[in-house]
Amino acid sequence: MRVLHVVMNLDYGGVESYVVRVSKAMAKMGHQVTVLSQGGPVEDLLHECGIDVIRASFTPENMPALSRQVAERGFDVINGHNYNSGRVAHIISQNTGIPYVLTVHGPRHFLKRVFYKSWSRRVIALSGADMRGIAGMLGIPRDHISRSFIPIDPAQSGDAKCDLHSDFSLPSDTKLILHVSRFTNRKARVALELIKAMPDIMQRVPEARLLIIGGGPAYDRIVESAATFNKQYGQIISVQPSRLDVSRLFKLADIAVATATTAMEILAHGTPLVAAGRTGFVGLVEPDNFDMAYDLLFGDHGKCPRQTHSGLLSTSVLSVLQNKTQWKVKADIVADRVRREFTPAKAAESLLAIYRDVINGR
Repeated sequence: MRVLHVVMNLDYGGVESYVVRVSKAMAKMGHQVTVLSQGGPVEDLLHECGIDVIRASFTPENMPALSRQVAERGFDVINGHNYNSGRVAHIISQNTGIPYVLTVHGPRHFLKRVFYKSWSRRVIALSGADMRGIAGMLGIPRDHISRSFIPIDPAQSGDAKCDLHSDFSLPSDTKLILHVSRFTNRKARVALELIKAMPDIMQRVPEARLLIIGGGPAYDRIVESAATFNKQYGQIISVQPSRLDVSRLFKLADIAVATATTAMEILAHGTPLVAAGRTGFVGLVEPDNFDMAYDLLFGDHGKCPRQTHSGLLSTSVLSVLQNKTQWKVKADIVADRVRREFTPAKAAESLLAIYRDVINGR
């Protein structure tokens, strides 16, 4: 099958990681996979495994020429990833007659959902929260929504080779709290509340240090908040920009705070995880609540009963740091399930089955 994935940018983030993983899996299965994007640092990961990337401007005036370029390639299906990319994919589909499918990667405000004009007849949702976010009154009929899932890449789950002291100026006996995210205004709340939680955490676990990694419009605000904290308490918090090799840190962390794609990879490493995102607080993920947490995509897509605040974060982090052995056993059970069930190959097979239905008009 000749597949075109359309993603707005190839920056650091969950949507981009997802596109890279399923593209690599499809290519490994023998399918011809191309990614259409405006480019970004993650593009290198696609080039490394031989996947073709069409880098182009997504401006309206470029759509006719871009459509002609896509038509010449003879794709069987176009998969747009998230709403802005879906608009581009939809236009190209209309111009070329190539079947189109939209994958949603997050919640959609009611009014934006109602007025969105680039839905595909078959829409792919990656969690229960995503499905509920687009279905219902004035939304997409439930029988037009197909479920898939976010995979993790076992090949990226190798041995950690970072040195906390030399790479991040952290003491060798550090109890590492790791937070990785894309810092939009809503997601930045988690990082800011973690900073507020650190005095209480340090009072009980003096070796605790917080490493925050990410990028986005609220990054400078987080850097400023950490600098203010460090001025009073010493060099306790380190804030670093996004990096391609962040997965090397996942096994080094004593506990991580993340959501969605990043959370999946952290869980695959057997590291205890606090799930907290833009739509609220889930808490520590363990075998008994994994399905609920994933249904909400770890608090990033589905509305949670509690908002994230420093008290909840402090309690969860201390629970792990003060009971490491107990939580490591639970984390290992979750890791085994994630590595078995959420592979790129299975995600690719799920998507290809949906594509076949779309191509055949079902």
